Parts: sequence; structure tokens; C-alpha cells
Amino acid sequence: MAEFHRTEEFPSVEDWREECVTDRGLALVWSSDATTAPAHFGGWGDDVREHLTRRSRQRTKRSIDDVVAEWADEDPDALRQLFEELADTWRRETKGAPFFITQLTHWAYLRIIGLGPKALPLILRELERETDHWFGALNAISGEDPAEGVEEFEEAAVRWLEWGRATGLLT
Repeated sequence: MAEFHRTEEFPSVEDWREECVTDRGLALVWSSDATTAPAHFGGWGDDVREHLTRRSRQRTKRSIDDVVAEWADEDPDALRQLFEELADTWRRETKGAPFFITQLTHWAYLRIIGLGPKALPLILRELERETDHWFGALNAISGEDPAEGVEEFEEAAVRWLEWGRATGLLT
């Protein structure tokens, strides 16, 4: 397999494409899929995929300080309204879904998880109001599982609500 050489910084994938050359100076013919190279080059090497992934993450990564500052500036009513809109969308678009995984991987549910710890009281209040599949989001955000080993749905909800009260997240 040909070895790729690259410079340190590329502002875009297109610049990366222009800079990639093979050892023998062969022009690299690009497929429409940026993750694959033509078969006669043996596809992308792991180091190339890793480099592209790392650079992409660095460009979009926010520091913890940025996130904390954003949370401090957030209007609690705006967060509650966003949560309610996402929860309504999630319920409406996954109602009657044949597979539980459909609910857990829905974009609105994932956005709720992405709200982070500030969403915990909102999720717990929603769980208190109406028992629903919030356990995955609660676990993903908190890293806790007070309902571990519980087989009954209602009992799991009770355990999570008790946890919420014990932690002061639910009053």
C-alpha cells in the first residue's frame, strides 16, 4: 500500500485532498466518498482516517470553560422551552415505534442528552408527570443507575424519582 505524506494543517478536506500524494508521486483519484480511496490504492490507511477525524474534532471541539460560560448565561425558561419542544417532538415522532432503539436514537432524544446536567431536573419532572423511557437519558447524563436490576418499568421510574429527590434535583 502506498504511504501518504501530509503537511500539518489543512483548513478543509478539499485542502487535504490536494496535499495527499503517494510515494511514487501518483496522482490520487478521488471517489465521491471522501472516506474511501480507489481500490488500486488499497483504500485509506488507518493513519489517514485517524488524522482526518482528529482534525475535524479539533475544529469543532469546545472547551469545558466555553460550555460552562454558555450554561451560566442560559435563560432557565429558554432551556425549559427547548426541552419541552424536543420532548414533544421525540414523543410525536416515535409514538408507536416498533423498536425501543428507535426511541433511544431519535435525534430529539439525543439533543436532550446533549443538554447535559441542566436537563436532569427537567427530565425528572417529566418522568414524575408521565412515566416514559427517560432512563437512558438520565443514565447517560448522570452516569448513575439507581434502577439497576429492576425489571418493572414503573419500579424503575420510582427508583429514578427517589434518586432525584435524594440528590436535590427534584423537589
